Amino acid sequence: MSRGLRLEEIASGLPAAAEALRRQGHRLGTSELVDIIRLARSYADLEGRDFLAEDELEMVVDAVVKHRRLSHAIVEELRRASSSSRFRERVERLESEIMAGLQAMGAKPGWRVSKKKVSRRGREAIAAYMMLRSVGAIQGRPGRERVADAQSLRSLAYTLARQGVESLREAYLSKPSRGGRERRLMEAESGLAPRLAELDEKGLVELGWASMRKGNARLLKDVGVELARRARTGSLSRVRDAYKIMRRAGALDRETLSLMIASDPSLASAPEADANTIARAVGIAGHERGGEILAKRLREAGPGEAETLVSKVPPEALWAVKSHSLDGWKGELVDAASKAAASLRSALRYMEGGGEGWRELGYSMALEAISRASRIGEAASMGGLSRGAVFGMAETAIAILELESSRPSDPERVYSILSRLSLPAAVKVLRSLYSKASVEEREVLVRSMERLLYKYSVRHGLRLLPKTVLSQRRSPRVDVRRSIYQSIRSGRPSIVYRERLRAGRLSLALDVSSSMIDYSSWAIAVASLFLSNISRLVIFSHASTILEGPLSRREVARSLLSVEFRGYTDISTALEKAAHPGVKKIVAVSDLQQTVDSQPLQLVVRSLHRSGYRIAFITPPSARPEDVEAAREAGARVVTAWTPRQAALGVLRHILRRP
Repeated sequence: MSRGLRLEEIASGLPAAAEALRRQGHRLGTSELVDIIRLARSYADLEGRDFLAEDELEMVVDAVVKHRRLSHAIVEELRRASSSSRFRERVERLESEIMAGLQAMGAKPGWRVSKKKVSRRGREAIAAYMMLRSVGAIQGRPGRERVADAQSLRSLAYTLARQGVESLREAYLSKPSRGGRERRLMEAESGLAPRLAELDEKGLVELGWASMRKGNARLLKDVGVELARRARTGSLSRVRDAYKIMRRAGALDRETLSLMIASDPSLASAPEADANTIARAVGIAGHERGGEILAKRLREAGPGEAETLVSKVPPEALWAVKSHSLDGWKGELVDAASKAAASLRSALRYMEGGGEGWRELGYSMALEAISRASRIGEAASMGGLSRGAVFGMAETAIAILELESSRPSDPERVYSILSRLSLPAAVKVLRSLYSKASVEEREVLVRSMERLLYKYSVRHGLRLLPKTVLSQRRSPRVDVRRSIYQSIRSGRPSIVYRERLRAGRLSLALDVSSSMIDYSSWAIAVASLFLSNISRLVIFSHASTILEGPLSRREVARSLLSVEFRGYTDISTALEKAAHPGVKKIVAVSDLQQTVDSQPLQLVVRSLHRSGYRIAFITPPSARPEDVEAAREAGARVVTAWTPRQAALGVLRHILRRP
């Protein structure tokens, strides 16, 4: 038998119908069953059938369960208000509006409701329609009020929800027995003269939202003016709602906005708030809350606005910014980090003559910004930090060090600042300071560079790279875990051996020409990570500097600080100078752009290859494909790296050898 409900089961009485519904799995109370049976009979009557399918029955049950409480409340109120002549006039007007809406939708007697794709809104329409019909709001013979299709059913839902239920609510709220606030609310919605000063804050905000929904501009303006008056007296608690209503009403002046920002710091990012408004709000709010307002505004401020804002607020509020996080920048991560660093840099420069407290505040704010930017850049999937972000952070750090003292004499202070930067930005700062430092100060910078190189190698985990590989031949090293796994899997005892890989000696050539300035950190990373393996280091552009190994990290740091990434590229001569008797592996970090009239690179590579040298080039993504292909055809290995870590791994694979 098909699941559903027949009218003969309904006609046989409530117990039989209730039992039929319970067989369908509907565990409902008696009062709900009565409503379901009544609605099911009416729905089947509308359809002209004596049977409700399972999905139709589910629709009816859902409509009753969801809307029984609303329907019951309105029906009871209609019964109590039915003796009022004013109410009868409203119901008659409601009936004419609904019938006009039905006629406008093209509903005619005999049309059927589509059984396909009846949405939740359609089920709500059925419930509202039958509720109104049961109290006589719509007159007509049973079975004659039909809707064309599901689309008309949804349109009917809109009509009933917007016209029917709101009109009934208006009649309900305007009864003399109700309180004064609800009656005034409905009078205001009806366009009467309300006394807004008598409404509490909640009622006033609700009235503002209602006037916005209905498009009542005059009422919205009055509500906005009243909210502005209360904001100036400091009696508002729902500040954000009041701000939205006042903004829509055009009743928001800068003085009122500053008072609202002082009450709710989250409004500091409002587009109407300029530097003067924020400064006034900071002065009203006091130092602690003013610091919260200022921190929120500085997150999104541009360089000019940050400088203007810092010049207008008291130092105590700036000092309070230190206790608030500067996270939450908008926009693309790297670009946002760069903008934040630039904003704080401008503020920092302005604070140069403002006293020790102001400078200390600028240090902490700028360090937090550039530290955040460095972490974002290092987490980027490709390319790392953009050039603009690197230069922005580097200039900020330079400003900090120059404001700290006229010369960088304290190594701990220098390192504490530079350790927050990414390696490219830190190297740029060190080079800038090294060029104008004295002999004693240069030693401080060299020691800072040495510590940075060590920290960089540890942070990227290059010291934890695998030192052994699987071996097919017998070896003193046994992989115990893999041996157990292999024995269990194969069902017979087996032993897996490993053999140690040793990093051999190499000659390293580093390109420091102007085209490699964006990838200078690669050269520094490679040079610092393989110091114990370098037998000869060649630093070249149009000229070459040769350092014989073994090298210390301090020597490499001093050499890299003293050179500048500029000039042309003579890679052919550098490869010839890197060739060292007894060391047959040469690694060159370069973009392969030969810009000096010298021997062709292919001829030099082939000549060294015939002499037994193994050559590898570590190139950045900017290397031209034709140069890369030419180097490979000459017999060299070319590794294109996107990050310093990939560059170091390329070197490691080239120099690893079996014992």
